[in-house]
Amino acid sequence: IASTEDVIKNLWVIQFDGTDENSALLGDPTYVADFSQFSGNVNFVSTDTPCSIFLIANTFENGSVFTIPQGYTISDLRTRLRSVSSQNDIMGLESDGETYHPIFNCEIEASDGVHEGDHFTAQLRRNIAKVNITLINNTIGSGAVTIESMQLRSIPNVSYYVANGIDNVAPFPVIASENYIDYEEIPWSAGLQNTITAYLPVNMRGTVVANTSQSSKNRYAPQGATNLYVKGSYKNESGDVIPLTYTFFLGGNMTDDFNLKNNFSYNYTFTINGKGDADKDTRIYDWGMVDFSDAKYPLANCYILNPIPQGTTQRVFRIP
Repeated sequence: IASTEDVIKNLWVIQFDGTDENSALLGDPTYVADFSQFSGNVNFVSTDTPCSIFLIANTFENGSVFTIPQGYTISDLRTRLRSVSSQNDIMGLESDGETYHPIFNCEIEASDGVHEGDHFTAQLRRNIAKVNITLINNTIGSGAVTIESMQLRSIPNVSYYVANGIDNVAPFPVIASENYIDYEEIPWSAGLQNTITAYLPVNMRGTVVANTSQSSKNRYAPQGATNLYVKGSYKNESGDVIPLTYTFFLGGNMTDDFNLKNNFSYNYTFTINGKGDADKDTRIYDWGMVDFSDAKYPLANCYILNPIPQGTTQRVFRIP
């Protein structure tokens, strides 16, 4: 993303005749194509009854694209969304084709109506979440982990222009399991520490009450929860290169919260001190040999085999 400054480049101002979800459009929406030239004056419809005013910034879409017809309701506005196939799709794109800006929104409730000379103060919020992720590879010597890539996965393929407030109720959005995407894989660059910053659609998958341990968070992950997928490898005692993956589910904390809210900035630091114990830590998957003849596995008359992740070559199972 070339630019993500918190600036307003353009603005929609939309007035509705009432404050409930069925309130209809009042008058004609105003589109300010160049906010730097905006005087601050808007032609509203005068009314003595309560009304709602919505502000949506940085769509870079005029009335021929962002259509708001008469009869449109607040509920209709909340359903307006962008399809997301990559991070850039949730941003506003300037005409130069290179500069992206976050979309902001705000809802003003004019409880006494709107009259000539009225002044309204608005605080705009991002309709998306921002994540800053630092991954530290602190492994050395025997069993050291080589990190190959990082990837943000399980991201909703929709982003709403007007998020339903800062306290969305999970699950939100309500979409089918096939409507989640993965962002592009980011190769690991030189060094022991890499940092990525990304913007994500709102993804509220809820909280769980059963878990208190970071190492077992993955066991309780709801379907569709956004996560960081880390692909790596290590050498075993025989010198064989064994694939290793880590999955860190994001949210309000690292134990029981799987919510990514609009207008929140989340900061995560993950430190890998060793390859870890995949038998005890649900965030780790060791793709080395699975020896079902080991005493830690009870004997069974059938076994479920988990295949090797894409991009690696082999998986070995020993079945008694």
